[in-house]
Amino acid sequence: MATLLFVYGTLKRGERNHHRLGAARFLRIARTLAKYRLYRIGWYPGLVVAADGSLIEGELWEVEVATLRDLDEYEGVPTWFDRREVEIEDEPGCVEAYFYQGEVGGRVDVGTTWNPAAGHEP
Repeated sequence: MATLLFVYGTLKRGERNHHRLGAARFLRIARTLAKYRLYRIGWYPGLVVAADGSLIEGELWEVEVATLRDLDEYEGVPTWFDRREVEIEDEPGCVEAYFYQGEVGGRVDVGTTWNPAAGHEP
């Protein structure tokens, strides 16, 4: 059984960890509802729930169980990141994303899109 996964950072097409999606199937470009913020956590971003959130841009993928297990291990679930439901525009089904579990105080809010070329990477 496949899971719909929203990716917003280094797992996106053309980014350094995209290969970790393996044989996952790209569905479309997607945006969250305005309930989240994206912060720079070193060389990668972290998604968090925020009362004053923004529409975060990313990609929607269909991912098989074995790939999700590998991604969970890589993302440090449940300590560093946690995979849970995220609300996506125009997507009535259940979609999951990796949420950063650490503190974001003092971290740089990178806006709606993770873009290393724009200086989001240190």
